[in-house]
Amino acid sequence: MRIEYTINFLEYWHIGSGMGAGAVADAVVLKDERGLPYVPGKTIKGLVREFACNSEDEKFVDGCLGKGGEILEIRPTYFSNAELVEGEKIADQGLQSFLFEKMAFTALDERGLALDGSLRSIEFVIPMKLRGFVECEDRYVGSMKKYLASIKRMGLSRNRGFGRCHVKVES
Repeated sequence: MRIEYTINFLEYWHIGSGMGAGAVADAVVLKDERGLPYVPGKTIKGLVREFACNSEDEKFVDGCLGKGGEILEIRPTYFSNAELVEGEKIADQGLQSFLFEKMAFTALDERGLALDGSLRSIEFVIPMKLRGFVECEDRYVGSMKKYLASIKRMGLSRNRGFGRCHVKVES
């Protein structure tokens, strides 16, 4: 069964590419071929797995998500990437640069002075809505919806208030 969901980011967010941009930013956001930010399906799957494991829902984890590297006997669960709702319009008009903002952070010592070499510049995405879907067996739909709706933060600096979101299950 297909379960559609919307992620409504309420704060700036950063799902990292693992890359830097030289002097521009130490950490840049993951972008698709059109330069638009997205959340990979594997990130959503990881968050669902985390909630299911914390709930000790072994039947769901083993049957729907599988143990790491295990080949499931049934058709595996599929997590699409979550993509920008109006992405095509934004890309067609060349407005991608307006979706990002760079912020600088530094570590301070006990006197409130910046520590040498601690300045970091990170690219964040403005609050927005992304849509994605999950395809899973009917018997796991209730649990999948529950765990998707449990996602409240994702990405870099969640403990600093970034990446706060609300996931609404559509179907």
